Amino acid sequence: MEPTFEAKIQAQFKSFIEAQNRQFGTDSFRMDIHCHDRNSDVPDELMGRILRSRETWLDTDKLVEQLKAHGQDVFTITNHNNARSCYAMQDAGYDVMVGAEFTCNVPQTNDVAIHVLTYGFTPSQESRLNQLRVNLLHFLDYARAHNLPTVLAHPLFFYDPKKRSNVELIELFTLLFENFEVVNGQRDPRQALLMVHWLVSLTEEKIDALAKKHSIDITHFSDRPYQKGMTGGSDCHMGMFAGATGTTFHVPHLQRMLRTHTRSELALNALQKGHVAPFGTLAGGEKMTAAFLHFFCQLTMYLDDPGLVRMLLHKGSSKDKMLAFITLNAIMELRRHKYTSRFLRTLHDALNGKKPGFVIRRVTNKAYRPLLLELDKISEARLCSETQFVTQLEASIPAVFNHLTGILAARVENKMKQTDKNGRSLLAHLPSIQDIEVPAYLRTWFQSISQSAEEGGRQLDVASWSDGLPFPALAASCVLGAKFVSAKVQHTSRPFLNAFAKETGSECAPENVLWMSDTFNEKNGVANSLKLFHDAAKQYQLPFHFAISSHRNHSNDQLTEFAATLALEVPFYRDQSLRFTNILELEKTFMTHSCTRLLVSTEGPMGLCALYLKMAYNVPAYFYLHTDWLEYARQSLHFEPASIDRLRRMLRWFYSQFDGIFVLNSEHAKWLTGKDMEISKEKIHLTAHWCNPAFFPRPVDRSTVFPTNHTGPTLLYAGRLSKEKGVLDLPHVFHAVAQTHPDARMAIVGSGPEKETLERELPDAIFFEWVQKSVLANIYAASDIFLFPSTFDTFGNSVLESLTSGTPVIAYNRKGPKDIIENGDSGFLVNTKEEMIARTRLLLDDETLLQKMRLNARKRAADFKRENIILKMMQDMNMTPPNLKKSTSSLRSLRQKSA
Repeated sequence: MEPTFEAKIQAQFKSFIEAQNRQFGTDSFRMDIHCHDRNSDVPDELMGRILRSRETWLDTDKLVEQLKAHGQDVFTITNHNNARSCYAMQDAGYDVMVGAEFTCNVPQTNDVAIHVLTYGFTPSQESRLNQLRVNLLHFLDYARAHNLPTVLAHPLFFYDPKKRSNVELIELFTLLFENFEVVNGQRDPRQALLMVHWLVSLTEEKIDALAKKHSIDITHFSDRPYQKGMTGGSDCHMGMFAGATGTTFHVPHLQRMLRTHTRSELALNALQKGHVAPFGTLAGGEKMTAAFLHFFCQLTMYLDDPGLVRMLLHKGSSKDKMLAFITLNAIMELRRHKYTSRFLRTLHDALNGKKPGFVIRRVTNKAYRPLLLELDKISEARLCSETQFVTQLEASIPAVFNHLTGILAARVENKMKQTDKNGRSLLAHLPSIQDIEVPAYLRTWFQSISQSAEEGGRQLDVASWSDGLPFPALAASCVLGAKFVSAKVQHTSRPFLNAFAKETGSECAPENVLWMSDTFNEKNGVANSLKLFHDAAKQYQLPFHFAISSHRNHSNDQLTEFAATLALEVPFYRDQSLRFTNILELEKTFMTHSCTRLLVSTEGPMGLCALYLKMAYNVPAYFYLHTDWLEYARQSLHFEPASIDRLRRMLRWFYSQFDGIFVLNSEHAKWLTGKDMEISKEKIHLTAHWCNPAFFPRPVDRSTVFPTNHTGPTLLYAGRLSKEKGVLDLPHVFHAVAQTHPDARMAIVGSGPEKETLERELPDAIFFEWVQKSVLANIYAASDIFLFPSTFDTFGNSVLESLTSGTPVIAYNRKGPKDIIENGDSGFLVNTKEEMIARTRLLLDDETLLQKMRLNARKRAADFKRENIILKMMQDMNMTPPNLKKSTSSLRSLRQKSA
């Protein structure tokens, strides 16, 4: 099996580090030249400044202890824009290379800022550097004039709020800097390798060409413009991984030099000469997650109230301040909730190598004791090697999350079975969609809940119902939040990295798609279409992997089914459970298959999971719109106009989050771009389905297809038997047609909530349950006309199946059928039941017209070619079109397999 893209990157990075480790002999020593402690107290991020939060509360002594554990006896602490910790360590007698990480603004870009590691300065020089950092060029001029070596920290990750980064910026930085931090412990291996590939590719001719292009005198900023040094640093803020990544300094005749110089002096000299090499490891998923969990714990334990007036007067947009206000209140609520607060403190201790104490073990509920076992494992591994610690984190963090969500799911499921004193289930208390609102004055909400409970009203008694849920929900949210922020930080520059890789000739990320859905095994149009695409993906080896929320754990070629953590039956759609999948398992599948795009087919929990992955991993996400929920709400749920309008607004928010929307008919496309939804036309892509190979024209003996040996004209309907499908129009239409054609018979294939009604109103009709494709194909071929009374379907798979089988279709002039049927050619489009009756009689009266339409139906169906649909979809997702070679399997074998 070919290794994944991520596996290749990891292997290449390992080889690079091994080569760097062999570069210098014994005349060398190591130091982590990029780490932080509590004096990084003014963060670069606006959110942190509004909240008046430190980047860490890590004490200097704890950091030094960790660095010593990695064999260091010379130190630097590169806090943001200050070297207070370095000066304090010098006063305490440590050998210190004074350093800081300065945030510098890049001129002529207005808002791009980078981090510059600078070393060897004095307090007075630090003050001047802080004055000059508003302009990178002035800052570097001063540093060079005073022999202060600089390093561009994490060169491919910098502050660029307008996302205008391009290769020209990296070209500029290449000319301005001598040293580059290619190995940063908080970044992923791909960034490191891309930068290494770029630096290695630099020849004197290339550098001279870049200097000419950017009008830069390369000797002005560098004594060695053609020699680029590569460094490393942990960039650790929590102390857990400090010293594991850093820089090796090569000093010829090291032992002799140490007689007259300190290691810090020798390190400065080696850095100026470029006699350096990186060592260590980079951020893995759980490694970064642990760092953010540690930070979340610190926020809950140590963050002070920054003051509302101060927050309102702070620099930033209203959106920034509102988000900061919500974040602050969430942190304070976590602190107020004693069980969650206790859990976070215990987790904080475990990440620092301290096991849960006796009191914690005694007071912990039995249901949560498995969490203590995982925290024990984490604390024990923390005192071992970094490799052991990371390995344990990879096992324990998901285990903690899974246990918490398992408890939460079980309790929710149990509460859903409970009834009130009147014997009503919880569902009876749920508000209607138009009642879903939270007053701006929250006290009003709580008072209304209490009053409603006292009066026996519809609203849910939140306080009593939620008993036992807050802790597992809040604790799991903290873990998931850390996972989310970890992924977002690591992948925030993904689009720029992809462009940089492409322009520099580096290996590009694969174009793999994770196609997500809440339905696959059920009997509905969405599931049928997904199965067809899954078959095509396997046949043509298309880069699609399907992730399905299901009732079981199952995996085969390009398909993974996840057993739902929680499955709820919804009263308005009995055929489909509301299933909640473990998001971490889904995330693991996304990473395992090196996915760089998302496609989702359902608006349920999987749709929300897709938005999580989109935002966390900064990948484009597309929505495949199968269902018209507004029409369903009108016809089946009988929503009032106010509820319809609320549902429309919810859908508008949801759909607008995606980078593209695939729609199955022009009417839907027009609606999405109209005033009701206001989605950009550039986001809308028309697509279609193709027909299952089981359907094709065939001679059929009608008497063998229908169990009553019926030989007269047959009108057919196949699909779900529900109101939104318009099936309640069928009795009226058929009875009217039967008045002029008494030998006609109605055949109905399918099941659903209206089956009993149809059986009562059409007692002579032939009813079939859901049947195999081969049987259904014979039913189509044996029928004369297919009636499709739905105004709900966005496409109409059964319409295409009928046309493919050579059976003309009469349907309402709406949505999917409107685009499929050529009116008067392969069928008829009508606007009323009376028109449907008239057109049906016309076809039954005119055998020549009927036969002509049979032929035209097959021709029209041939327009929906699988290969064309697939190619257009992939092009719409900005993917390289594949070469869809003809299958080695015969069409006949494909039909037999599908049947």
